[in-house]
Amino acid sequence: NPREMQFYFVQEAERRTGRPMSLSETNAYFSDAALRHMRENPAAVVRHLGGNLVSFFSAYEPPINRSYYVDRLYSSILRLPLAGFSLLLALGGIGLVMAVRRDMRSLALWIPVSVALITYTVFFDFSRFRFPAVPMLAVGAGILLDWLWRRVDEKRWKPAGLAAGLACGIFLASTALGWRLGNSSIDEQQLAGAQVKAGQFEQAEATITRALESQPDNAALYELLGIIAARQSNMPAAIEFNRQALALDAQRHVAWYNLSVAYSDPAERPKALEAIRAAVSLRPLPDYRYRLALLLEQEEPETSRRMYDDLLDELAADSPLRESASAGLDRLPGLR
Repeated sequence: NPREMQFYFVQEAERRTGRPMSLSETNAYFSDAALRHMRENPAAVVRHLGGNLVSFFSAYEPPINRSYYVDRLYSSILRLPLAGFSLLLALGGIGLVMAVRRDMRSLALWIPVSVALITYTVFFDFSRFRFPAVPMLAVGAGILLDWLWRRVDEKRWKPAGLAAGLACGIFLASTALGWRLGNSSIDEQQLAGAQVKAGQFEQAEATITRALESQPDNAALYELLGIIAARQSNMPAAIEFNRQALALDAQRHVAWYNLSVAYSDPAERPKALEAIRAAVSLRPLPDYRYRLALLLEQEEPETSRRMYDDLLDELAADSPLRESASAGLDRLPGLR
C-alpha cells in the first residue's frame, strides 16, 4: 500500500545517504539520482524508452505481481480466446482516428490513451499501466465496427476492405511483437508461487528445482521452499530454507517473518523473537508487529500492550487482525 511504499523509499534513501531524511528530502534525493543516471547513460535511456514504446503496442501482457500467463493455467475463463490488447489496438486505434475526423471534440478520447502511453513508456512497462487506454480503445472499436457495418450494408466494399485490411495488419503486427517479447514463456518463480498458493506442493518443488539449475542464487526460490516445508509441518526444513534465503538476501522481510514462525518450539523462542524483530525493522507491517507483540506478552507485557493498542488504532474495523489484537489485550490482565 502507499504507506508501505513511502516507508520503504525513505528507508532506502536513508540507507544510501547514512542519515535521517524527511519525505521531501527523499523525493529530492531520488529525483536527482534519476536525472543524474539519465545524463550519464543517454544511450540506455533511449533503449529503455524505445523498448517500452514497442512493448506498449504489442500483444504481450508484461507481468508485475501477477502474471496473466500463469493465471490462465488455473482459469478456464482466461484460457478462452478472449479479445486481447492487439485486437482492441487494431480496431480501436482506427476507430478513434475516425472519431476525430468526424468531430474534433473526440480528441478528449485520446487523453486516457496518451496518459497510458506516457506512463508505460517513461515509467512502468507493466500491463496494468496500459489498462487506462483499454476503455477508450473499446469505444473506438465500436465506432469502427459500426462504420464497417454501414459500409457493408451500403455495399461499399472498397473502403470497408481497406479499413478491415489495415486493422488486420495492425493486429498481426501487434501479435508478432508480443511473441517476440516472449508471451509464450512463463516465469518459473511466478509459476512456483502460484503452485504453492494452489497447494500443489509437489509441482512447486519440481518447478523450483528446475529454476534453481539456472538461478542458484535466487533467494525467493528458497523462500518458497520454506513456505512449502512449513505448510507440511516440517519446521526444521522450513528453518533451513529460510536461512538459505536470508544468506543470499538478508533484506527479505518475508523470509525473516517465516523464519520466526518456523521457530515454533518454545525452546527456540529467543530465535523467533530475533527473526521477527528483523522483519519489523525491514518492514513494520501489521502482521509482523502483531507477531512481535504476541511473543512479547510474557516478558514485556507493557510493550506488548502498547503494540496491540497501536494496531487497534490503525487497523480497519473489518480487519481480521484487529480481532486478534483485541484478543491479545484480553490476555494481558490488568493492563487493558
